[in-house]
Amino acid sequence: MLRRSKTAPEGGAETEKTAVQEPRERTEAAPSRERPGVGARMAAGGAGVIAALGTGVARLIRLAVLAVVLIIALAIAFKVLGANSHNTIVSAVHDGGKALAKPFDDMFKLDGAKATLALNWGIALVVYLVLGLAIAHFVARLAAIRPVARRRRPVAQG
Repeated sequence: MLRRSKTAPEGGAETEKTAVQEPRERTEAAPSRERPGVGARMAAGGAGVIAALGTGVARLIRLAVLAVVLIIALAIAFKVLGANSHNTIVSAVHDGGKALAKPFDDMFKLDGAKATLALNWGIALVVYLVLGLAIAHFVARLAAIRPVARRRRPVAQG
């Protein structure tokens, strides 16, 4: 926050003092940079929009993966810890976990039903996590690739 200081000179009238920065002199040692043309700036702007869209999609993928993993992990925890299956939240999470881990049911059979569920759904959790994050990483990398610049042919003068 900038403040202006007021001082009273001997005459009693108040004046304001503000800091004024002197303009810097241009030195010959600093090379002048050529500004890119309108086409190059528009292409760079378009690439920036595409990159922002790609990273946004990657974030959405990561968010979806996190939600899936959280649902499966909570379903495993509720089942193993013996949560009340008549509770609305517990039954909704269990139904969601069951739907998401359906392809992994009966992969392995152990002595206990809870251990079997925890192992099979745990495998589903790891597979969803690894594949989802790999897809998000791939999408983010695609967004980071810069477009190949077009070569410009020199114009013959004459």
